Amino acid sequence: MTLAEAQAAFHALVTGPPEGRRERAAGLLAGTPALSAEARAGVYADMWLWRQVEALRADFPAVAALVGDDGSFRLFEAYLRAHPSEDPDIGRLGRLLAAWLAEQPAAAPRPDLADLAALEWARQEAFFAAPAAPLGREALAAVAPEAFPALRLRLVPSLRLLRLAHDVAGPFE
Repeated sequence: MTLAEAQAAFHALVTGPPEGRRERAAGLLAGTPALSAEARAGVYADMWLWRQVEALRADFPAVAALVGDDGSFRLFEAYLRAHPSEDPDIGRLGRLLAAWLAEQPAAAPRPDLADLAALEWARQEAFFAAPAAPLGREALAAVAPEAFPALRLRLVPSLRLLRLAHDVAGPFE
């Protein structure tokens, strides 16, 4: 087995479903009397899941706060099972959460969570959007008054317009 094959097999072992982990682990990891190969794989799988849940909690703090620690773990775990990470950038992990919550209302303990997740994701995107050069006072002063009606307003790349069904500006109860 090449290194690339071993890495791919380990990734599949850690990120895959728990069913069949014993067989997959036995062919890839060494066990000891104190810790079997399956248990070792479980440690890595749990760490993988917890790291992703913590990343989602950081990106969606209001969603996590509303449903609590246990609720947010269950909610984000269900989301991750439906939408496993496909991007090497962990910051992209939650990009489908709002849509998933809207499509899976039974997964959300509150009807406003999809809208709240959309707002929090829009904030994430706005924060990491490409910077825009501001138009300064000098540039506006250089425009002749008769030229103003022909000017075109260009919005910054970070602008996001959301149509939401719920008031998610807070405070929440």
